[in-house]
Amino acid sequence: MTTHSYLQWYFRKLRTPVHFDSSKTCLLMIMSVCLVLPCPATRANGPQRVGDDLPLGSVTVDDDFWTPMMEVWQRTTIRDCFAKFENDGAFRNFERIRDGRAESHESAPWFDGLVYEMIAASSDFLARHPDPQLQHQLDEYAKLIAAAAERDPDGYINTYTQLEDPTKRWGRNGGNLRYQHDVYNIGCLVEAAVHHYQATGDTRLLKTATTLVGHMAEEFGFPPRLNVIPGHALPEVTLVSLYQLLRDDPALAQEVCGEVEVESILRLAEFFVQARGHYEGRTSLEAYAQDARPVAELQTMEGHAVRATLLCAGMAALAQERPDGVYRECTQRLWQNMTTRRMYITGAVGAIAHDERFGDDYELPNDGYMEICGSVAAGMFHHNMGVLTGDGKYYDELERVLYNGILAGVSQSGDQYLYTNPLTASAQQRRWQWHGCPCCPPMFLKMMGALPGYIYSTRDDGVAVNLFIGSHASLPIGDQQVTIHQSTDYPWNGSIHLKLQLDSPSEFTVRVRLPQWCDAPRLRVNGKPVDSPRVEQGYAVLTRQWSTGDAIQLELPLVPQLVHDNPLVTTNQGYVAIERGPLVYCLENCDNQNLLSHLYFDQDTTLRVESRDDLLGGIDAIRCTANVRGVPAEASESDSAEADHTIEALAIPFYAHSNRQPTARRVWLPEQRQLAEAQKPATIASQAEWTASHCWSGDTTAALNDQLDVAASDDQTTPRFSWWNHRGTTEWVQADLADSTEVSEVQVYWWDDRRLGAHCRTPLRWRVLTLQEGEWKPIAEQTAGATAMDRFCSITFPRQSLSTLRIEVELQPEWSAGILEVQIK
Repeated sequence: MTTHSYLQWYFRKLRTPVHFDSSKTCLLMIMSVCLVLPCPATRANGPQRVGDDLPLGSVTVDDDFWTPMMEVWQRTTIRDCFAKFENDGAFRNFERIRDGRAESHESAPWFDGLVYEMIAASSDFLARHPDPQLQHQLDEYAKLIAAAAERDPDGYINTYTQLEDPTKRWGRNGGNLRYQHDVYNIGCLVEAAVHHYQATGDTRLLKTATTLVGHMAEEFGFPPRLNVIPGHALPEVTLVSLYQLLRDDPALAQEVCGEVEVESILRLAEFFVQARGHYEGRTSLEAYAQDARPVAELQTMEGHAVRATLLCAGMAALAQERPDGVYRECTQRLWQNMTTRRMYITGAVGAIAHDERFGDDYELPNDGYMEICGSVAAGMFHHNMGVLTGDGKYYDELERVLYNGILAGVSQSGDQYLYTNPLTASAQQRRWQWHGCPCCPPMFLKMMGALPGYIYSTRDDGVAVNLFIGSHASLPIGDQQVTIHQSTDYPWNGSIHLKLQLDSPSEFTVRVRLPQWCDAPRLRVNGKPVDSPRVEQGYAVLTRQWSTGDAIQLELPLVPQLVHDNPLVTTNQGYVAIERGPLVYCLENCDNQNLLSHLYFDQDTTLRVESRDDLLGGIDAIRCTANVRGVPAEASESDSAEADHTIEALAIPFYAHSNRQPTARRVWLPEQRQLAEAQKPATIASQAEWTASHCWSGDTTAALNDQLDVAASDDQTTPRFSWWNHRGTTEWVQADLADSTEVSEVQVYWWDDRRLGAHCRTPLRWRVLTLQEGEWKPIAEQTAGATAMDRFCSITFPRQSLSTLRIEVELQPEWSAGILEVQIK
């Protein structure tokens, strides 16, 4: 199997022919920053963008991969999220404002924005698939929000500020703009208003948002006006969307704008970008919020990853309307830095947990942060750059993050979620049912709701096919409507079939993206090979007279590959990952005999595709032979490959991880033996089967005997077992030993998270039981068991032959408890 270099992939996506030569790696990387990206031709008049998305109502998705998931998201995820936001009090805050009740605010200040994002996302799903119940729910939310905003003469609505700090609007008078989220929340309101109107035709929320934006446009600006910028980017891109909607529909603008000038909306979006790095009359929000310097001076992606990528998405949208500004040049420069130096193989961004920020160039630890929101925001950045330039490389990156970094964000059941999405994770890192900061589910739903509109884009001379998703779309080309039908089993199969339907023969251009992961695409028109198609900006360009029934077939061989990372990412030197088409794969411990940390690949490892309808909703898994780094039979023997053995390893698509029992995962695996962990000799505990009276859904009994080293009782880097949320009860864990064995001691390392301010403590007392004549009874003459932190605590007893034992634990009143590791001797 040929091993491909991930560095070569970096250069391929620049559309520059580069032949990889490992001896010239460093030189090539230095040269990469000097490449000048081509500027495509643009419209002579009007907005400067090459492609336009199709309205959601004109695209119908009919796809074996995507349609079932979209149904789950609309049927389950949307309802689940709204129910949980209601339970958190997010809508009660609006009721308090509407009713004039001076009561405390519930939940975090940014929950206004999150429910607005839910309305925006749900509206997009509604436009694709009508749902009277959902529409009624959205209409009621819109009425509530509009009524709350009407209480203020300026139309201001930000429930946290109004209920907790009413004199500190916009972070003034000693307020905290970054924490209050006034401007961010209003940006989300604008987004909800635009999407709700587009889905329903209801202008209520649109009037609310436009009135408030008009007030902000009058108040905000460089001194002597209020110099206020968003503490969290997003309003930049949503204001452009509002501006475009109203500019393109004068009748709508007349209905909703009142005295608000449409152009002032775009000027406000520009101000939010241009005012960064200029602190007259305000405090700097620093690099964390992209405010350390003017945007024109930014050379690298810095600060909070979600904020940074959303700001770039906004600048890319502004570049469509202000072609003479700095936005295009700046976004191209920052996109280049992000995708070649600060982005993971899954398309995820944001390596550092502290401040949820970008790391330095090539600082990409596999257990890094990788927030789902960051992946979605990066996807929005890629998409807006694709609309601006028409270059397929941006859709290449949108596809990468869509199928990997984003799609993992919601469970297959539709009601469990991820916040972070690292490439390497322990069994302890599991999906959650809800979160104190549930920002990722709304962002996920926004991307998936908008996705049908990204599949195709109109061009001045025809249509571009950007994504390979079974669908049909109706779009205007010239003086007639053209329907394009796409059928495919992508990403499991690389055959894409396009069929055209039009009223009369017409000449126009169909552009079909040629993804950069494919080295040998094959193209046919009406069954005839197109051997040397014209290729522009990553698209095959097919210009001819088209008639109803004309067909285009694209074949993209889906060959699984081992890939290396960029040599400057030192974390992954000596490691390989598996890719097939747009999908990145990972290995989970539950599929690989819990040997994940001990596996390594040979250079000639063969990868085999295995279709599994019975696994994870139906996937193409990858089978491969992997080596297991063993242990010497005797302590005196040297650690050599002679002790190793092989297993048939199984890899699954990364997006499908964490949908079964708690289990560790890895994307990058060693290809050098010394990089794999040596197995530890089997122990009585490690070979036992463990059960428990209760185990918290976020923990696992596998932690009891995984033989991992523990640093402290609150060590969060290793899996744990806990009886949470049982408090003050008597609980147990049971070991069924592999064979009847002589035993005289049991050691327990307790989980205790008091230093973390949480709810588990070492127990009140514990003892060891054995099964005697069908009843569990304490072992005679056992010592008292200690309940100390940060060490193993032991009970000893006279040596005896056991085939099963229980550790019985009495929890402290009002507290739960847990275990990190058990040893039986």
